[in-house]
Amino acid sequence: MKPARHDQEEEDALRLGYGTSRGRRQPPRPPPPPTSNLLHHHPTASFAASSKRLPIPPIKTTSSNHHHVPRPPAGSSSFSFSPERGTIATRQPPVVLSTTSTGSPPPPPPLLRATTTNPSQMPSVPSATEPNNQPCILYSTTSSSSTGTTTTNSSSMQEEIQRPPPSSCSRYIIQDRGNASPRLLQCTTQTLPQNKYVAEKTGLGRMNMGMLCMPLAVPSQDYDNDICLDKECSHDDDKRHDIHHGVEYVPLIWDKGTEEHCDQGKDCTRAEVNPIRCKYCKAYWNPFVTLLSEEKSSSTAGSGISRRRGVVDYICNFCERTNTVSPLEMQQQQSSEFYTLPLTYGSVEYEVGGEYLYLPCQKDRQQQQAEGEIRDMDMGMDDPIGNERGGRGGTTFLFALDGGDWDKFLLYLKVLEYVIEDVKEFWIRQRNLEREILEGVTTNSYKSPRIGFFVHVQDHVLIPYWQKKRIGGSGTEEDDCWELSVTLMTDVEDEPFSPLPLSMWTFSLLEDCKVVPQTMQQRIHSNEIPSSKLYETLKRIPAILCQMIPDYQCRSSMTPPFSAERGECNSWNCGGAALKILSDALYSCGGGRGTLMTSSLFNHGVGALYDRQGSTNTKYVNESTEKSLFVPHQKVASHSESGAFYSHLAEKCVEGGVSLNIMISSPLGPEVDSGIFENQYLDLATMGEICRYTCGKLRWLKYEDCDFQLDFSIAVEREGCYAHRLKNELLNLLCVYTGQHALFKMRCSSGVRIVSFLPKCKVPGEVRNVGFSDSPELILPCVEPDTCIAVELDHRVGGIPKRKNMNDNQTEDAAILYIQTALLYTNPLGRRRVRVSTLALKATESIPEIYCTANFDTLAAFMVRLAISDLMDSPSQKKASLAMARQEIVNRCIQIFTSYRKYGDISTAKQGQLILPETLQLLPLFCLSLLKSRLFRPSLSSNPSTMCKPSPTADERAFHLFHCSNICPSMAMLVVHPCVYDLNNLSPNVGQPVLPESRSSMISSFYNAPSSSYTYDQDPFVFGAANEPYIQLPPLLKPSVSCISDGGLYLIDNGFQFVLYIGRNVSLDDRSTNILSIINCKDTNSSGLRHLSISSSSPFGRRIWKIISQLRKCYSCSIFSNYSRPWHTPVVVIIGNGGPGFRSGIDSSLEEQLIQGLVEDPSNDGMSYEEFLIYICKKMNMQ
Repeated sequence: MKPARHDQEEEDALRLGYGTSRGRRQPPRPPPPPTSNLLHHHPTASFAASSKRLPIPPIKTTSSNHHHVPRPPAGSSSFSFSPERGTIATRQPPVVLSTTSTGSPPPPPPLLRATTTNPSQMPSVPSATEPNNQPCILYSTTSSSSTGTTTTNSSSMQEEIQRPPPSSCSRYIIQDRGNASPRLLQCTTQTLPQNKYVAEKTGLGRMNMGMLCMPLAVPSQDYDNDICLDKECSHDDDKRHDIHHGVEYVPLIWDKGTEEHCDQGKDCTRAEVNPIRCKYCKAYWNPFVTLLSEEKSSSTAGSGISRRRGVVDYICNFCERTNTVSPLEMQQQQSSEFYTLPLTYGSVEYEVGGEYLYLPCQKDRQQQQAEGEIRDMDMGMDDPIGNERGGRGGTTFLFALDGGDWDKFLLYLKVLEYVIEDVKEFWIRQRNLEREILEGVTTNSYKSPRIGFFVHVQDHVLIPYWQKKRIGGSGTEEDDCWELSVTLMTDVEDEPFSPLPLSMWTFSLLEDCKVVPQTMQQRIHSNEIPSSKLYETLKRIPAILCQMIPDYQCRSSMTPPFSAERGECNSWNCGGAALKILSDALYSCGGGRGTLMTSSLFNHGVGALYDRQGSTNTKYVNESTEKSLFVPHQKVASHSESGAFYSHLAEKCVEGGVSLNIMISSPLGPEVDSGIFENQYLDLATMGEICRYTCGKLRWLKYEDCDFQLDFSIAVEREGCYAHRLKNELLNLLCVYTGQHALFKMRCSSGVRIVSFLPKCKVPGEVRNVGFSDSPELILPCVEPDTCIAVELDHRVGGIPKRKNMNDNQTEDAAILYIQTALLYTNPLGRRRVRVSTLALKATESIPEIYCTANFDTLAAFMVRLAISDLMDSPSQKKASLAMARQEIVNRCIQIFTSYRKYGDISTAKQGQLILPETLQLLPLFCLSLLKSRLFRPSLSSNPSTMCKPSPTADERAFHLFHCSNICPSMAMLVVHPCVYDLNNLSPNVGQPVLPESRSSMISSFYNAPSSSYTYDQDPFVFGAANEPYIQLPPLLKPSVSCISDGGLYLIDNGFQFVLYIGRNVSLDDRSTNILSIINCKDTNSSGLRHLSISSSSPFGRRIWKIISQLRKCYSCSIFSNYSRPWHTPVVVIIGNGGPGFRSGIDSSLEEQLIQGLVEDPSNDGMSYEEFLIYICKKMNMQ
């Protein structure tokens, strides 16, 4: 029932443009007041005054008008709103929300009156293209001195390391000047609490010192980051390539003395170096070490390193002990960059060998191989990781295709054949660039990536392979030819294995593309299968499958009924056996990436699963029984047989460097005979646990029935089609820059210890040395650009100590914490690398300073992991529940703002006001969105009926738990709070390229304005990238039903998919002419089936596609041009209920899910955004 209102309140609400009833359609939220009216300095908690921070300089432009970047530095300014009839308050903290004037507030009712605030003043998500109409923000990390070294007694360094990075969703460029890039290392607060006493007062709890590490988010120096996989993209745009490749990359250090080594008879195929490390704590050389010298008469040319009789002395910034680099170590390295780069850049990469080749878990395998227990695959990979002396092994990709569904199986084969040419072109360019960068390294040290596949159908596994056959009578090898054969394995219930050497059924992607062509005699004696045979195998395998299994019938509903002779065998899926064969084949050759493509539950053979969900929602009524549905079999003791199989399989994969990916498909709409759940149970929790432990990917692809009736040449290039998304997922898998056989390690300086990786049950890979070392190691079979590792830190006794001033031992500088991460990995072309990143963070006892430098994006991603830990990491699984996890989310939010009001030095705070720091003003909205997301919202309402469909289902919750446990900072807000874009009455510039104003003489930005006044025009690469055009986005609306009208058109981005919502009152002419592209099925028996997509021929449709293209670049997890988001985001079209062309089976279900995702509206089990703010404020007053 609508609460009563006074006439004056009714008048004020209507005057402000808002209806008085929740059910009434309301116009979109008006834009916020101008920045100049809302932004002002905080008089009592000014961070700039307390920390001597540089003032904010105005952004100079070529025009007479002065434009300011919308998002100022954290803590420098704030805004507020007053609850009395929407009036704007002055000189107040960011957000002030009054509730009661005197006395303790009563407990909040289920639904509170949401009329005491002005919605236009409530914090909302900013645009993803900020700063608008301006060049990208240039964020420079800690400056280095002119000699390439930085010491901790530099006051300018202390000021610069505390500057928080810009928002992860904004447009910015990073310049590495001695501190690690925030794309690689981010902390929840840029300024840390100095000790536990200060940390407890902040209210951040476990989020005080949370680190997020994305070690491969920035490409290496020898990686071509401008390779476009789109066929419409020109590869000859050298200007654009140069601009992007010269801006952000990690410098590579390798031995350039190869030719001299060859003259001395040494191995000339290697370029390894031996990094300089502290002999006490094993920390790598970095820009923050202190160099010592007694005699400064001689120095290394160009490096600024002083020597004493050929010896370099330095003080390690981690253990504070003196180290000496001997003359022998100096002479072993021929390149001066070996000394200068580590002291100049916060992140560097070494080409290594020797002791770095093997991981700790591979020493046993090395011994087994020496004893002949591991088969030689005849691939030149005697070494477990393909780094044997004189040759290197590239990444091996294996695919297990499910042949149980004929339509999907044929599509798998067609898409694989379609992407092979693009993949070959990609790796040819990568190989050529690496040869260009690594000058002097001989070309015979490279091995090509390899690809192979097999088919699993019902209770059979078919592996196609090629062998030579003698066809002539002369008996010479010149008469040999290649013949395609198939080996059939029927033992899928005991111990499946790979019966053939991998060289017989995998293909080299670059074998036919060598720089020096092979002679005929070389090809005859070679056992290498030409990659052209892969196309022939993909085309002939369907006929072979039908020939070898005559009574085969597939699971597709479009085929004749199942064979009576086979009975229930037609619905079998031996996916567990297929995973075992993938693991066994890749384990024997030294590791690689295996991908299983299927569309049903693994219900036969080893690792068989069963439907834990059932046909009713009875298990969803109680949260304890519901949790048993999305907890993987590996974590449930009662399912010991299947759980033990998958646990042992995952452990063996980690040991052998094998990463397993699973791509599973299901209908977009309701499935036949699926009951109230609409889709069959897939047990994504168990599948996701396999992928998580082996650092693989879990992809859930949705299709429509018409997807298999469209012409393939059209479907594979048509956005929204199942074939198009499958193609993009395969390209991301085969062409992404990955690291195999990786070892991740973090070190911290004194005063801090590493607690654990988060969330414990969802950490990728395997944690080693827990309990025996302060620095545990994380063994990762595979690392990708979106791999995000969360590390929880805590203070030791005494906290972070202050550093002594090197010029005056009597004084002390500010306390600084040093964090260093090292990633040891093998790149896709087989080269062993170590990537080292060092980050310096200031520690303080000032609580306001900590809040002013909080990093909201990082804190949100860390908070998601803490919430998942509360749900899944409890010592007693029975006690942990969704309700407890939801309550912890609210408690953390209340505790943070309570502590800020108490210790934030806010003298103007009044009783009954909710005060939000500027850096965390979106935290209440994030917490509310997290509560209403598919991660933690209840599946059923308070009083459900037996036929009520749970939302989310166990598979949906497990899928989101899998992805959000590895979420990166830029995606944390988007996956729980969708962005709604208004496509009605667009201005002419929306959906069109915007060229930023040219400001070649402008100061870089107020984020990093150094004393040297660095300008854009000093670096042509930076100038070109900063002024690169971007697409103007449409107005952003709040995710609420009040902002969506029946006659409107909207684009919703929820992180996992783009939804084009067409209101039911949109005219049919506009749909068919300007908005949609409709293709009818070619199958005459499939009458009424048609595929809907956004038109690419109309001007309005092309504008929408440009907007989608820009959004895919926003919220990027890395700067890789072909790997922006962690997954390909498909486009789905929804027609409003009752509108022309409404598809009752698909649109009704999708529209219901869309409404549930509008998180700012009240729901049966949740409050609206405004009500949640009032609730938080009242809870704070009660404490």
